[in-house]
Amino acid sequence: MFVVQIMTMLTGIIGSLVDGMITGNFLGQDAMAAFGFTSSVSLAAAIIGSIISTGASVVCSKCLGEGKLEDTRRGFSVCFTTALIVSLVFAALTITFATPIAKLMGARGDLVFLASDYIRGYGLACPGIVLVAFLMPMMQMDGDMNRLLVSVVIMTIANIAADLMNVLLFHAGMFGMALATAISYYLALLYLTLHFFKKEVVFSRPSLILDGSIIRAMIASGFPTATSQLGRLLLTFFLNHYLMANWGGTAVAAHTIIMSAAGLCMVPGTALGSSVQVISGILYGEEDCTGLKRLMGAAMRYNIIVNGACTLAFLLLSGPLIRMFYSGDSAALTTTIVGFRLYALCLIFYGTNLIFRSYCQSTYQVKKSYLITVFDCFLAPFLMSLLFGAVFGIPAIWLCYVLGEGLTMIVMLMIFRLGNRKAPGLGSFIPNPPMLGEDIEAMLEYSISESSDEQACAISKEVAAFCSQHGANERQIFLTSLAVEEAVGNVMEHGFNDGKPHHIDMRILKKNDRWILRIRDDCPQFNPNKYIEQFDNDDNDPASNIGLKLIRSIAVEMVYVNALKLNNLMIRI
Repeated sequence: MFVVQIMTMLTGIIGSLVDGMITGNFLGQDAMAAFGFTSSVSLAAAIIGSIISTGASVVCSKCLGEGKLEDTRRGFSVCFTTALIVSLVFAALTITFATPIAKLMGARGDLVFLASDYIRGYGLACPGIVLVAFLMPMMQMDGDMNRLLVSVVIMTIANIAADLMNVLLFHAGMFGMALATAISYYLALLYLTLHFFKKEVVFSRPSLILDGSIIRAMIASGFPTATSQLGRLLLTFFLNHYLMANWGGTAVAAHTIIMSAAGLCMVPGTALGSSVQVISGILYGEEDCTGLKRLMGAAMRYNIIVNGACTLAFLLLSGPLIRMFYSGDSAALTTTIVGFRLYALCLIFYGTNLIFRSYCQSTYQVKKSYLITVFDCFLAPFLMSLLFGAVFGIPAIWLCYVLGEGLTMIVMLMIFRLGNRKAPGLGSFIPNPPMLGEDIEAMLEYSISESSDEQACAISKEVAAFCSQHGANERQIFLTSLAVEEAVGNVMEHGFNDGKPHHIDMRILKKNDRWILRIRDDCPQFNPNKYIEQFDNDDNDPASNIGLKLIRSIAVEMVYVNALKLNNLMIRI
């Protein structure tokens, strides 16, 4: 999933990344400076996309984890309708007030015309940008990973082609650059919507409906991410004004190039954060505390390895990478390369902060998520730029990012550690979600990677002993152990027969005197409810699929969901 997330994250930066490269190389330094003043508009669009995308992801993943399929689909439709309405309103305002916005962002003289031209074109792209951002986590949850990869390819090729046609054939200036971005996003959106015509998907074609309670939950869950975008918008606004006042347009252009290239640097950390957000939301809905801790441990290992390697690569390749964006004045180029190298040092800190923030968002620890966001995205780098910039000049301005991210990580981990002293090892730094699992009276977890009838029977006997140990009556012991034997045996028989390695994760929970069986496997998609419906009226062979029929007959509830390309079956006894 992490590799797919990296490709997915590219959709959020491809437009500005490609526009920045071609603007810097074909339209000159003034156009690049003007492009820098428009970054606040793209960040504002990202804020809208972040609220809706992150909020919808949290709301829908929690419902999926709880096995509430209809609630998941309703939440998806409400969030889609909200995204459509809000993005259209934002587009209209951006197009109408492009010139005042450019002046507000700090553009002066001829730069006002260039910046406002780009802003008008970007306004046309806003609905596509917001809807693509919204659909990305939905596609991941629905297991349509290949569609995400293809959409990124479509977007990239279309944007590069349209940008080159603009500068070489049509000469439409900054408006044409933004229009090329709009075309690329709408082509990707068109391809993504084909997902809704597939069969057996969680997210089918959305209805245009609004629901106040779902919208409030979406905003509450997504606002910490939006706050991070708002913090970066304010930080960009402050630094552009600060650089323009003290060092002129060249410094603003250098900062713009650094932040455009930084979009590439941030992809691994952002992908990790997004993966943690989706998976932890599902695990939270399942009340899987052990799974949450394992997830955080794995995410931190990936962060150190991947972002450590990326830091080294960007340090070594900083010169060629920056020259992709700008190849003009040598003094400005040197300043930009030095700034980019200093920025690249923050990647491990950035990844750590984003992983913990995403975890807190998906586990409804909103105050902690806000704490990380405010420090990470505005307060810490802002203070560092004021403290060191006034004394050491431009090089210290570029250091504000690594110092700000590092300070945020230290403060965050210290606070979490003080509030969780009893937990051992890494667990002491992971804040426990409030009330999670408090009503679980007993729990048994089991992982299986080999197929054998003997193992299924042995697990069934172990489950029977566990249930007996924790107060189950004879009927509950028999039904629970039977459900385990039949469900696990069915996965082994039909899912392990393709010659590939597979895993089954099983959890037995006792809650409020009810027994709950959760089985997750990475075998080919198989919906037992749909499958056995075709044999309900089979009078010729009543014994056909007797195991699945037995499970359905003894279950109070049997819910199946396919999420993240994993089969998830919940059986309440």
